Amino acid sequence: MCFVEALRASRIGGEARVPTGSAANLFGAGRTTVKPRVMWSMESDHVAVDTNVGYVLGGISDELDYSAAVTSAGTHKITLVGELAGRRLNSAGRLIDVITRHPVLAGVETVRLSAVEQPTNRVVAIAGVKWNAAATWLVTANVSRSLTNAGLTARWVSTVGAEYAFGE
Repeated sequence: MCFVEALRASRIGGEARVPTGSAANLFGAGRTTVKPRVMWSMESDHVAVDTNVGYVLGGISDELDYSAAVTSAGTHKITLVGELAGRRLNSAGRLIDVITRHPVLAGVETVRLSAVEQPTNRVVAIAGVKWNAAATWLVTANVSRSLTNAGLTARWVSTVGAEYAFGE
């Protein structure tokens, strides 16, 4: 089957979250959020492309999240995966260093962290492989790299996992 003649699908969906925990005890934001989402995918015999875009309303900050992925079935037991995932928080802010003179000690400066409210963007690139080791065993290995420096970021993050499917 030619990639142009591939199966295509578009979907819309949504997600809602209601406050069930105590925001004072850091169990949620204490607000109801709604996230409408649009998804699109195209698939041929050996390659699939998936994208989605969603927008969160009502939370601590409005948020745009998006992703695009390509998977390729290299052999009947190995699948290669590549993905870009990102999100933009409209008012999450970032931490900055604030340096001031010590109020009592002459010639001593103090450093404290403070927040500046501004949009924050985060984009991560992910590459991985899935291997069907046996009939019901799947082994995955991924490496991800943050393409932005917003928030707490590691240069490279690797993961390895194994899944077993219980069947009839």
